[in-house]
Amino acid sequence: CADCHPSCATCNGSSESQCILCRAGRFAHEGRCLNACPDGYYGDKKRHECIACPHGCATCGNGAVCITCHDNWTMNRKGKCIANGNNNCDESEYFENGHCHPCHSTCETCTGPTENECLTCASNLLLQGARCVNVCDEGYYMEVGVCAKCLHTCTQCVSRMNCTACMKGLQLQSGECRTTCADGYYSDRGTCAKCYLSCHTCSGPRRNQCVQCPEGWQLAGGECFPECPEGFFKTKFGCQRCHHYCKTCNGAGPLACTTCPAHSMLQNGLCIDCLASQYYDPPTQTCKTCHESCRTCSGPGQFSCLTCPFPLHLDRLNHQCVPCCAADASPDDQSCCHCDKATGGCINASPAGKRRIGAEQQLLQFGEESGAPAVPGDGGLTTPGQAAGRAWQQFLTSTSTPTLMVVAVSGCLLIVTLFVVIFTVLQACTRVRIDMSQRPIGIQGPSVSRCNAV
Repeated sequence: CADCHPSCATCNGSSESQCILCRAGRFAHEGRCLNACPDGYYGDKKRHECIACPHGCATCGNGAVCITCHDNWTMNRKGKCIANGNNNCDESEYFENGHCHPCHSTCETCTGPTENECLTCASNLLLQGARCVNVCDEGYYMEVGVCAKCLHTCTQCVSRMNCTACMKGLQLQSGECRTTCADGYYSDRGTCAKCYLSCHTCSGPRRNQCVQCPEGWQLAGGECFPECPEGFFKTKFGCQRCHHYCKTCNGAGPLACTTCPAHSMLQNGLCIDCLASQYYDPPTQTCKTCHESCRTCSGPGQFSCLTCPFPLHLDRLNHQCVPCCAADASPDDQSCCHCDKATGGCINASPAGKRRIGAEQQLLQFGEESGAPAVPGDGGLTTPGQAAGRAWQQFLTSTSTPTLMVVAVSGCLLIVTLFVVIFTVLQACTRVRIDMSQRPIGIQGPSVSRCNAV
């Protein structure tokens, strides 16, 4: 950044003719900041700029009051400068070369024949400089029958001190054109908009776009807080974010943690993740070892297992690791396995498996209660009912559930087919009997004999 000229308060270049705003006691004139305005101008102390004197005045004071007139001009009783000889002409005429000449049609009084030499205007027109117009041009505002010039920093205005648009490089704030927005405001396409209420300065309207905070507040992640929030620690530059290992901390780096996120444990200022054989205990904020039967777990005890060590298998219903039958054990199989003591087979703990176990037990009980005489078997004397029950049990054990379903569905379809055939035959016989009942007695056909057989 380069310094402005010493006479400028703000500027858009280093030259003395590139001032935008002036230091106290100076007046802006054509890009310069002057201690005193040149002849034909007066210094407006409110606007801090040089304002042109009325037409014909050589010098004037504050409020555009003429002090001296140009050559060949005379000050009248009202304190205005008029051209010599104009006292002999009508109001809408001007004096030149010893004669009176008419003013331009837009002028009420004038100093010459053109539209740019008006002193006052005809009805309903506004005097802008020395020209009468219907509407003030951009950079002027209407004030008691005249178009007054806006401040030199404004490109549009509605009154002397109320700008609506600014020259390039300036920011509009509350009717004033500034080089930078005041504290509590940010620049939004040439206009100063208010920051979020907790910000002292900001870069945008949202609460997380603060640049500076009010005194006593702390800046953290673009927001202002009375104290540093969780996940930050205080420094002389504001709140700094903790290391991502930490939940809270008292300094920078991974060894300054004071508390840890879930599923990690604090050890000597460092947050350590729980091992695979451990679970996180929220009340103590520590990692604890899983039950000895579990390989991984979600909590304490034998009913919180997630996976099991071989040869145990996971009972997904109870989240418990249980032993499996030796013949069915497999390192890759993590499904639950229940051993049937009667057959030594592996039974899945699914609802279908439980229903199958119940059916087998009912068959065995039926064989024992049938009272049939015992016969020699592999395990000693066996009743015929027990033998049938065990045979059926072996069939069920050796037959998969989908196969049993196919057999059951096929049987049902066969029964339905037989029912339809019998029903059709009976309907046909009924129609034959009705038909024969209408014939003479003693005349019967072979169909009747067949229906009687049915």
